[in-house]
Amino acid sequence: ATEHISYRDYEYDGAYLKYEGKLDDDRAAAYYWIRGNASADSIIVHPLDVFRWSNLLHERLLYAKASQVFYTETIEDYDERVSHLEVFYNEAAAMDDYRMMQESMARNLPGRPLYAVVKDVEVSPEIMERRGARLVYEDENDGANVYWLNPEAGG
Repeated sequence: ATEHISYRDYEYDGAYLKYEGKLDDDRAAAYYWIRGNASADSIIVHPLDVFRWSNLLHERLLYAKASQVFYTETIEDYDERVSHLEVFYNEAAAMDDYRMMQESMARNLPGRPLYAVVKDVEVSPEIMERRGARLVYEDENDGANVYWLNPEAGG
C-alpha cells in the first residue's frame, strides 16, 4: 500500500516548508537545490508519476503533473506537455524529436528557465549531455540530478 501524504506532513521553519516524512523517490535533495539556486520563475520538468507534493519542496511551477482537474483545466496545452515528457524521459527518442520538443517548450514558456530532475536510470548523463542539457546539480547518493535545459533564458 502507498503511504498517504498530506499537507499535514509539512512543517514551516520560518522560511521554507520542510517535509517531515520519507519521500518515496530520492528526488528531495534535487528539489532543495532548485529551491536554493533556481530563480522563482523557473519551471520544473519531472516524470508525471512523481510525488504529487514535490512542488512544496522546490517551490517552483511544474511543466506538467499527473492529470488533475484543477490543474489540467488551466493549461491549454496540457496534452502537448505530457507528450513532451514522454519524449524527454525516453532515452531512445531521436534527436530530431528531442529538438522539436525543446523548441515547443521554449515557444510555450518564452524566457522561463527550465530545469529537469532526472535519475541516471531514467536518462543517462551521457544522453543528457548529448542533448545539450547543462548538469547543475549532481546527487552523490544516486538520487536525481538537476539539468538546466535552456541556460540562454537565464535562471
